[in-house]
Amino acid sequence: MVDVVGADSMTIAFRLDADAKGASGELFRMHGSFITSVTSSGELQVRMFKEGGSITTLTTKGSALNAAVDRDRDIVIDLDGGKLQVWVDGKMTGQAAFAGVVGGETFGSHDLVFGNPWNSANFKGDISVFDLSVGDSDTAQSATTTLATASTAQEHDFDYAVDARADEDARFDFVTQYQGLDVAA
Repeated sequence: MVDVVGADSMTIAFRLDADAKGASGELFRMHGSFITSVTSSGELQVRMFKEGGSITTLTTKGSALNAAVDRDRDIVIDLDGGKLQVWVDGKMTGQAAFAGVVGGETFGSHDLVFGNPWNSANFKGDISVFDLSVGDSDTAQSATTTLATASTAQEHDFDYAVDARADEDARFDFVTQYQGLDVAA
């Protein structure tokens, strides 16, 4: 994940569905580089940290990510050409200027973490078909293709390949219960 630090071009693509109407909370983060979450109004909020300490916060408009239960939503976060954009189901729902490179150089850990590691609110839902790529290729188009390819597979069929770069898919469930027992998040 260290390649993200210092990048001026990257794409994160994933599929998201809510387990409850109105679900909100953190989705994933890379300490010192970015944090993503769903707001109580159902918008995706992306906080992208720039090298040097400033933060660009982008909150989508009209995404309604928590309006329906178990409805897969295809999301692409694209940073390229000085612009940070969010696409939901093929429609751009937010854009902000982002001049510079992704921060995190001064932080010790560069792990990608799903959910909030400090017992704050996590989104109650599932993430699947997750892809993070860094570089100056046509990554937004590639991410859209990845999500479209995955949509032809069964939701719980873990044996299919999502695209040429991934051998398997997993669903990341943020609900802190397993078989009726509470599990520490």
